Amino acid sequence: MKLSTTDLKTDRQWRSATGLDKRRFHLLLSFFEKAYQEKFGQTLQERRSECPDQPHLTCYEDLLPFTLFSLKSAGRPFRFEQ
Repeated sequence: MKLSTTDLKTDRQWRSATGLDKRRFHLLLSFFEKAYQEKFGQTLQERRSECPDQPHLTCYEDLLPFTLFSLKSAGRPFRFEQ
């Protein structure tokens, strides 16, 4: 299942999928982009160009919900170690 923020229409859908309403999600998104660039020293697009395979998460707006979901579920669906 691919979750895209373009599929979210109501505040309830936004809160259910991300834990945030649309306004707060976009506010967090701006901080997320800056933090990503600080952590990796390059933008997501620059890292994508170095990836030999086609990445599934191609923009910050797709990566942030995945990250929030992973943190919310403590990585269980993906078998991340705690």
